[in-house]
Amino acid sequence: MKYRYIMSGSFEPQNKSFLQDFPLLTIDIPCPHLRRSYKEAMKDNHFVYRFGYREGQVGILVIQHKTQCVIAKKRTKYIEIPPICITFYDYARFKQLGGIIYNIPKEVFCTIDPSISEENFEKFKQWAESEKPDWEPKDYEVIATFNDLFPSL
Repeated sequence: MKYRYIMSGSFEPQNKSFLQDFPLLTIDIPCPHLRRSYKEAMKDNHFVYRFGYREGQVGILVIQHKTQCVIAKKRTKYIEIPPICITFYDYARFKQLGGIIYNIPKEVFCTIDPSISEENFEKFKQWAESEKPDWEPKDYEVIATFNDLFPSL
């Protein structure tokens, strides 16, 4: 069995017509590496993504390394890693690897942001345990290319 780390994130498209149930779209982006084990695949959690363009092609997904953070004696130091481009995904390659863009319906999405405070995190946990939303991202898939979502990128 092979494993691949999936990055997830949310974004607001330039073309607002794709926003149906919630003001953000969610994206699941497969990392470029296929690994032999779950543990190996989890090492790819240092990748990030952004939308950009290359050589006149609009709507390319750029995968780069994150900026690393080092904590030194009660102070946080940030070490910038130059943006190293690992790979480019056009929409066709993104879909071929299993990438998906979806619009989370309001009844599934919890409007309490767990990162705001510990109290809100507790509310989020209670909501997740009591509601147990049953949904499949593919049921809410947005069929739109990067060019459709970002026409003026």
